[in-house]
Amino acid sequence: PWLRASTISSGDTDPYIAIRVESRLERPELRNLLPAVTLLARFDRRMLRGEFHGSDEAFEEAYRDLSAQEWIDYQRDPSLGATFLEVDRNLLPKLLTYYEGDQDRRSVLNVTKARLGQALDALARQGPLETISVDLIAAAIRVLPPADAVALWNELADRIIDEAAWPWAERCTGQL
Repeated sequence: PWLRASTISSGDTDPYIAIRVESRLERPELRNLLPAVTLLARFDRRMLRGEFHGSDEAFEEAYRDLSAQEWIDYQRDPSLGATFLEVDRNLLPKLLTYYEGDQDRRSVLNVTKARLGQALDALARQGPLETISVDLIAAAIRVLPPADAVALWNELADRIIDEAAWPWAERCTGQL
């Protein structure tokens, strides 16, 4: 009822995203995670946790609610002992266009990108390389400013040598 032909033809919003994605995230804390989910594309709990401003229990509930969305795929990675959520690959470009096509949403996305970049950079530098997912590295490189992404990769390259993490390096570079 609220969707008018003029709204669709204006190109200012994507009705599919507004109706089928955003409006179905009924709780504000879930809608607030949508920019980070869009930027991450595929993520585990650690990658998303910094964007949630509530208790661990509330975060777990939000993560479960996200995993139940029709446009999210739930995946287990036994080698890392983690679960990942992945945005439907056909929907991801629409989500990015939705955020980039409106000045206010683009601003939210840019602020989220800056904040997320710092958090992912810190996560990517913690622990042995074998415990760091390729998705974390890919997301960090995608959202960091180019100079910071290069600095992160240079540190990882040094750590590959120091830790003799050649299988990790092959897996990581093969997927990037």
